[in-house]
Amino acid sequence: MVTLQPKILTLVMVCAIEYLAFFQECRYEGLIRVSGQAAAVLPNASDESEKRMIINELMVDPTPLVGLPDFEWIELFNSGNTRVNLAGWRITVGTTSRVLTECWLDPGEFIILCSSVASGILSEWGRTLVVSLPALRNSGNRIVLYDSENRSADEVNYTDKWYNDTRKRGGGWTLERIDPMRSCGEAANWTASIAPQGGTPGAENSVFADNRDEIMPEVIRVTLTSLHTAGIEFSEPMDVSQLSRDVNYRLQGIHTPIRANSAGETFVMLEWDTALEVNVSYLLTLENLSDLCGNMLKENTFSLEWVELAEGDVLINEVLFNPWPGGVDFVELYNRSQKRIDPGMLVLAGRDRQLKLRQQVSLNAAGNLIGPGEYLAVTINRQNILSSYPSVCPQCVAQIPSMPAYNNDEGWVVLMDASGQIIDELHYTEKMHHPLLFNVKGVSLERVHPGKPADLPGNWQSASPESGFATPGYRNSQYGTDISGRAKISPTEKYFTPDGDGINDELIVCYETSGPGWLANAWIFDIHGNMVLQLLRNRMLPVSGVISWNGKGNTGSMMPPGPYILIVEMYDLSGGLEKFRHAVYLSGSP
Repeated sequence: MVTLQPKILTLVMVCAIEYLAFFQECRYEGLIRVSGQAAAVLPNASDESEKRMIINELMVDPTPLVGLPDFEWIELFNSGNTRVNLAGWRITVGTTSRVLTECWLDPGEFIILCSSVASGILSEWGRTLVVSLPALRNSGNRIVLYDSENRSADEVNYTDKWYNDTRKRGGGWTLERIDPMRSCGEAANWTASIAPQGGTPGAENSVFADNRDEIMPEVIRVTLTSLHTAGIEFSEPMDVSQLSRDVNYRLQGIHTPIRANSAGETFVMLEWDTALEVNVSYLLTLENLSDLCGNMLKENTFSLEWVELAEGDVLINEVLFNPWPGGVDFVELYNRSQKRIDPGMLVLAGRDRQLKLRQQVSLNAAGNLIGPGEYLAVTINRQNILSSYPSVCPQCVAQIPSMPAYNNDEGWVVLMDASGQIIDELHYTEKMHHPLLFNVKGVSLERVHPGKPADLPGNWQSASPESGFATPGYRNSQYGTDISGRAKISPTEKYFTPDGDGINDELIVCYETSGPGWLANAWIFDIHGNMVLQLLRNRMLPVSGVISWNGKGNTGSMMPPGPYILIVEMYDLSGGLEKFRHAVYLSGSP
């Protein structure tokens, strides 16, 4: 047994008493968390890879009060796996720095940095550390946490947009970090607290969740702004250090730009010293570009073309000017050229009674390029149009913030380029609809021949009932290439078996008219000459389509097997008349 000398024993007891006194002082001041276990020996914190102190929550605008005290504060969180002593660390707000005093934080612990007055009240929520913080601006600030070696441990450049809630931007709510382990893409990792009291000082954040960013960024748009410059817009914040390197961009035939100037984190402007040729397509390749979390671009090659529009390159192809009650107008365009056309080059307008242009609206918000032979329908309410007229090309229907007002009875649709040159124009009236249509509400006017002028009589026709009375974003139901010739009709099969097996369950008859505006009657007769069903009664037809019979008669019951006669009469209002008679065979019943 080792016996200590009296002086040594006294010195040990004094040190022990002083240590316990320091421990109790820190405990009551909220500087050391006591969990019921014996205090551990102070750690060796030399392994910096295990340290990870982060800025975890911000109260920058405490009023109006929601549930927390009327004080500004910053919460830190030890997200590493070793204890950290904050002595000598600095917190910088804007250009003002404050040095932190000694305070040990265990892994998973929080500390609230606040004034001495706030400390006495906020200690009810969690541990506090008194710091004379500079004022935290409501609209945004840069906050940096430096370790004792003057190295940046964490940085936050917050703005009031991070709340993602206009009500909470008004004050009383904190900004909380979503995933403490994520150190990239700040704006996507912060949001307003959802805690009832407005924040979670000293505790796990109310919005805490796994928020890893594994989504590859995309290029939203590549636009030539001149023959020497192009702008690229990205779907999310990018690594600006790479965004501004000209060697990361290669243009076919011209190579790298002389300048690459980033404007923020989502846009870069490129400039070449060699001019591009007009109406010539170039391939632009992007390299080494990633978002703030290191995810590389989803696609990296894009076509560029400086387009100069000429009259007739883009056509007004379809117009809905008298929608259903509760509906909205739309105008459909057709790219008749071989150019790839940016909607931002186009402007829609109307005319007043004195034929002066009015309500000029850019189509810049319509989005993607219109390729050769493609359609684009624009409206102020895309979902309304798609709900009323299911489209085979929903991506060809775009929403824009506003449209010129088109009257229900008569008006002008004017299509111009950005310089004001008129590309196409339509003067429409309600009388251009098919005269046998009793109600034209919700019925669009379709251009019949894209190669013929918009003001050619007979070049516009009502969309057919079979198409749902409109064809936004795809080829018109009344599309035609020739106004001469005869109508044609032919059944796909002369027999059918409506047994539900998916094979020849219906009689299908294909037809093609000689132009728009034709109507049809169709009847089914039995072998004795008795009419068993009228299939069509003065039905307005698209230029081409089908007539079908499911084998049922006027009563809705299935007709007995046997031969039947199909008679179709097609006519138009100019005196054209075509009649067809076909024998068909119903060869079974379900």
